[in-house]
Amino acid sequence: MSSFFKHAVFVTALCLIFDAPASAAVSFNISYIDDTSGTFNSRGWLDPNSLFQQDIRAALDEWGRQFNSNATLVVRVDTSTLIARAGGSFSYGRFLFNNDQGKQVWEVGSLTRMLTGSNPGETTFGYDIVLGFDASFVEQNYWFDPTPMQRTAAVPANKGDFVTVVMHEAGHALGIGGNRDYPSGQFLRADISQFDNLSYFCGDGNPFDAQGQPNPMFFGGDQAAAIYGADLPLIHKATGDPNYLQNFYHLGAYNIAAPDGLESTLMNG
Repeated sequence: MSSFFKHAVFVTALCLIFDAPASAAVSFNISYIDDTSGTFNSRGWLDPNSLFQQDIRAALDEWGRQFNSNATLVVRVDTSTLIARAGGSFSYGRFLFNNDQGKQVWEVGSLTRMLTGSNPGETTFGYDIVLGFDASFVEQNYWFDPTPMQRTAAVPANKGDFVTVVMHEAGHALGIGGNRDYPSGQFLRADISQFDNLSYFCGDGNPFDAQGQPNPMFFGGDQAAAIYGADLPLIHKATGDPNYLQNFYHLGAYNIAAPDGLESTLMNG
């Protein structure tokens, strides 16, 4: 496993241990949901043989091989659930506990299904994980790998690799996400994710210091820290910074003066 993908895996797994046979791998039941304008259909992306669908399947299968589980995750791919040019999210699964701040900590639905075989969130929302894509942005900026299972073709210098983009967004959908408010960084809702519960701000513990500057932010999962050597820095930038919209749920502090080695990992910003 490459180093950039390993970083994504150990953070997303959130210290879970699966009892399935060692040869098990997660599979995916993928539905493509078009909008009323026929955004996917007009591009031929509803065809299972389209490179759009082939690349998505290859990206998800790469993730699936990292988990020792025989679960099948329910995946929705659409044009409208997420506002971002490309995004990934999840339904919540099991309620786990109330933390010291009185927040309700929930397990993301994908992990609940891997551990229990079912996910109550999928019953409500229709998916374990959801991936959303701005089709025009994808066409203009990303390259579809013609042989995504082999990954031998060269990526054009002027394009991003769509398989990697899907893998990144699937990483969010598998657990690197939550309910922090933009721009405050606070929890305005009672329910939060495991990732939320294990992330924290330094300094006085508030998102911003007395001068209104962002405090450094970290993810404190024990196994992640054991592999990395410390708690993992997360992006937390002030409004107006180029990386501001990546706050809270991407690896790497993006401090040029003190690089942390996470800048080129799969789940960076």
